[in-house]
Formats: sequence, C-alpha cells, structure tokens
Amino acid sequence: MPKLAMAPDDLVEATVEVTFDTPPALPPNAYRTTGDPFDCVLTLRNRYGQAVVRRVHACCQRYAPYRFSGRGA
Repeated sequence: MPKLAMAPDDLVEATVEVTFDTPPALPPNAYRTTGDPFDCVLTLRNRYGQAVVRRVHACCQRYAPYRFSGRGA
C-alpha cells in the first residue's frame, strides 16, 4: 500500500478471488509437471474509488505429510 501512496486509513475494501481448475498458462515441462492450476485476483479499493488489482496464475499441490518442513520460506 505505501508503494501505491495509500495509507492504511484509505483502504475501504479488499477482496481475494480464487478460481481453481483453470487452464494452465504454459504447457508442462520438467519444472511444471505437478499441481493443479488456479487463478487469484486481489483487489484493493480506497475511499476515493480508486482500485488496484493484482492477478496471479499459479499451481498448487495437495498436502503431503513429511514432504515439506512447514517452516515457510
């Protein structure tokens, strides 16, 4: 928000929209062979009606116990 010159008091609406089972953006290769594709749209709106929208297309994987450390990155 500071990068967009928005103070926390200016924010009146924040939405996150996630859509699963979307078509993959790129064909599979050695680095993109697993995970189900999804789209995520984040919208921030200030009190003046201005909005910032960020769209991301990525892939998620099912939780596999003991596969990840769970410590975060």
